[in-house]
Amino acid sequence: KRAGFATAGTSSLILLIREIRFAGDHAPSGVTFWNVGMQVGVYLLAGRTMSALRTLTRDLKWRVSDRAAALEREAVERVQTEEQLLKTVQQLRQLAENLTDVFWLRDAGATRIGYVNPAFEKIWGRSTRDLYERPQVWWEAVHPDDRERVNPFVQNPKVRVGYDQEYRVVRPDGSVR
Repeated sequence: KRAGFATAGTSSLILLIREIRFAGDHAPSGVTFWNVGMQVGVYLLAGRTMSALRTLTRDLKWRVSDRAAALEREAVERVQTEEQLLKTVQQLRQLAENLTDVFWLRDAGATRIGYVNPAFEKIWGRSTRDLYERPQVWWEAVHPDDRERVNPFVQNPKVRVGYDQEYRVVRPDGSVR
């Protein structure tokens, strides 16, 4: 602020001296003082504007620096979260692939299989690829005598959450498990 006002004051004083010299033997007129006053006002406004710009620039630099540090922290946290997620997914996959019971995940609409563990092939006698391509394969393999008991779990989405049901499976070779 001081530099802006000092510049405006110095420029105004120089302008006033120049106007007085220019007037020569005549006394400075009201127009001269009006011009000097207007120019002083312009200089003061310019000085104030410069001061405000300096303050805004300083604040902006601080904000940019602060935000850059926050973004850097967020990036580090994201990397750590992604690493932890990958580790958890690997652990879950290892657990699911070593279960002797069948474990699968379906979408909420029950129209697509998201994951099925290798135990499906051992128990159902069908490939996991068959199940991914045709999700109804599992239902077709449910023993006919067990379908009435299993059907409410299949038809009611609220019951599907935490679904744990035992039933017999008819394999392609006709054997029952």
